[in-house]
Amino acid sequence: MTCGLRNRCSTTELHRPEAVEIIAKGSSLEGLTKEETIIVRYGRELMDDHQVSQETFDAALAQFGEANTIVLGALMGYYSFISCTLLGTDMRPPSALVWR
Repeated sequence: MTCGLRNRCSTTELHRPEAVEIIAKGSSLEGLTKEETIIVRYGRELMDDHQVSQETFDAALAQFGEANTIVLGALMGYYSFISCTLLGTDMRPPSALVWR
């Protein structure tokens, strides 16, 4: 995916079930695009280690630029906030919508 974070991508580029599966299962990053790999590494480090290594930060900075790297971290924080809210209130999607 060469569209970056703020540019428009085609729906084909945005819908990659194999990428979703790799992320959901915590699998190896093989099979992801360069951009996806950077984003997933950034997210895994941020969420698992509560910090991002200099190497990962530099890769994100080189790939997405300063503003988009900050947006990347902010979006991950926002989704984490939403997740905590949903978990804390035991909100669940209707069973028909659960991803399997």
